[in-house]
Amino acid sequence: EVAMGLGAKQVFTVDPVEARRELSRGFGATPVPPDEALAVIREATRGEGVDRVVEAVGLPQTILQSVKLVRPGGGIGIVGIVLGDGPDAAGGGVPFLRRAQGKSVSVHAGVANVVDSWPVLMDLVETGKVKGEGVFTHDYTLEDGADAYALFDARADGVMKVMIRP
Repeated sequence: EVAMGLGAKQVFTVDPVEARRELSRGFGATPVPPDEALAVIREATRGEGVDRVVEAVGLPQTILQSVKLVRPGGGIGIVGIVLGDGPDAAGGGVPFLRRAQGKSVSVHAGVANVVDSWPVLMDLVETGKVKGEGVFTHDYTLEDGADAYALFDARADGVMKVMIRP
């Protein structure tokens, strides 16, 4: 929803969890299982790849897949917390960097910079370009925050996102 609010014409959601993929369909995205992503995206983009990839998982295989999905000259934002040894665990960081460099891809990695993102996100919400409804499946108070994190970590009870309120 945010990508579309910022002007993306088409968004693909690549996720191994079918329920999350289907949730993204409700926001206008095209859901794609990871094992079909390369073929589907190449066909949809006439072999070019997408302009931007937001890698939000942090697993070695998803980081490596991001460079395969982006078009030459495109960009990759790695916002998932990198687990294990990052790209090194799935074939080496050098191959990832070599592929990204060979396609002249810009790579930006970091943890969500809420302070810098807040004005842009609030403008999208205030103008109605982003509603954010339907993303949060569970609602907790700050007092029960530990339970909220435990639920999310366990991926139990159909949890997608947890809202924690004061």
